[in-house]
Amino acid sequence: MASLAIMTTTSRTRSTSLVIALALAATGCAAQGRYIAYDDSRSIEPASRVVTFVDFFDSGREAVDAFLRDLPEAERSEIEVMLARASDACARLTIITSRSGMNYSQTGASAVLVRSNAEQRIRVATAGHSFYGTSSTEIRLMLSDGRQLSPKKLDSSFDPFASSNGDWALLEIDDAPKHLTAIPVSAPVQGELAFLLAYPSGMGVNAEGDTVYGSAYAQAPLAPIVTIAMVSDTSPLTLTPLAGTLPVGGASGGPIVNRSGALIGVLSGTAWSPDRKGADYWISGATAASFAEHLASLPD
Repeated sequence: MASLAIMTTTSRTRSTSLVIALALAATGCAAQGRYIAYDDSRSIEPASRVVTFVDFFDSGREAVDAFLRDLPEAERSEIEVMLARASDACARLTIITSRSGMNYSQTGASAVLVRSNAEQRIRVATAGHSFYGTSSTEIRLMLSDGRQLSPKKLDSSFDPFASSNGDWALLEIDDAPKHLTAIPVSAPVQGELAFLLAYPSGMGVNAEGDTVYGSAYAQAPLAPIVTIAMVSDTSPLTLTPLAGTLPVGGASGGPIVNRSGALIGVLSGTAWSPDRKGADYWISGATAASFAEHLASLPD
């Protein structure tokens, strides 16, 4: 059973107004569950209806739209252009692994096309823990426009007992096609606005064009989900979610970008701290600085 959440905001104040926590049990290639909602006062409401993954993703998208509508028009337009470019650089990552003999498994993650400068060859950055304890036999990358690539692992860093700053992996694309969008790296700044893009595992588009949960639809072109957050700490990289769908399984490795569209980190995980009246959520990431030097040293 997986635990998921949605953060939404009031468009006027941009403070958290509603958190929906779902306990979901998969049924075939779809899933649904009941939720408990609570507002800023932390008063808990009883579960009232069943929500599906369509509700889950649509609610997050609506929260991002509401947040952006509250911004001055010029600022909103600039961020929307940036997000479109970052979405082009974001990708779904599938890792086929072999743990013993002929027993195979498949891991879903997110990734981003990146380079340290405009002249450098495009590489792929993702979370190192996606490769931890396994021997990858095949890696597949699917861009938001549906194009598929076959990258190879270059290097990775992950220590389950150390800071999340070391949780990264770099991949290489042989014979990369033309017209790929890649983004540069930068350092996070405490208090700045950040944007996380990712692909939850099993997220797809059905015949009606709806975003759904179901592996049968995972091959269709699809824009990543977006979470708007604030950088609350830079070492380790920690973000406080403000609007959008909180990352769930498969989002690891998704790009965290600043408002200029530069990569400041990749998603490592999410955590929450409960109390009697609710919970506080935060997002952790590996800073791009933790692999920027290694990225810059790679030969073209």
